[in-house]
Amino acid sequence: FDQLRQLAAAFEDQADLLDAKTGWPVPDPTDPVAVARQLSSEILNLSTLLGFAKLGEEDPMIAEYHRHELAVLRLATVRGEIDALQALMSVGQFKTPGNQKDWGRDGTGQSALKLIKDALKVVNATLAETIEAHRRAALGAVLGYVRDFTLASAEARRSDGVATFQDLLTWARDLLRDHPEARQRARQRFSRIFVDEFQDTDPLQAEIVWFLAGDDATSTVDEWRQVVPEPGKLFIVGDPQQSIYRFRR
Repeated sequence: FDQLRQLAAAFEDQADLLDAKTGWPVPDPTDPVAVARQLSSEILNLSTLLGFAKLGEEDPMIAEYHRHELAVLRLATVRGEIDALQALMSVGQFKTPGNQKDWGRDGTGQSALKLIKDALKVVNATLAETIEAHRRAALGAVLGYVRDFTLASAEARRSDGVATFQDLLTWARDLLRDHPEARQRARQRFSRIFVDEFQDTDPLQAEIVWFLAGDDATSTVDEWRQVVPEPGKLFIVGDPQQSIYRFRR
């Protein structure tokens, strides 16, 4: 719940970037049950190479293999997505210790230790990618709810006649962006616009400035980066090295 609150607070601070269509597309993650069973089979098959360790059970690679063994066995018996994801997370990442001089070669003449290490690197990558993909999918769903919560909160404040500083900026930007007639009247009020300390102007404030300074040809454009300032109307002064508001984007 604390993480959800932090997420909601972050959305609130940048609510001007949100609308009802804002989304976070997430590709369908791989079936964790299939991944769990596949990895279990691959890892357990590596046991046929353990006999090539000249130090036997004292070899650090064998110790590392046994450290994960129970978790690997669980992978083969998972039932359902949640069970599979919990099992995959319980395996953790394999370390790859050991020295090739302490290992013999298999029937193909390759170092048994190298074969084990190469296989475990692939296992580690698959584990990390699968867990990360499902985290993204879960977060993608949560973000939609937090987006709606943030927009509903802003609308509730508007209905109650209450506004935060961010609300004032966002509503002013929305008015200029979405209502050409209001923008035209606002533009006519200012023959010159001077902005000092421009390095501390966040993108939302910059949008407002650009809409007010735009020329007639781009007076109905709703993407501020495409607005062309009227020649001589906008004058800015700034020094990037003096910026203190990087947290405001």
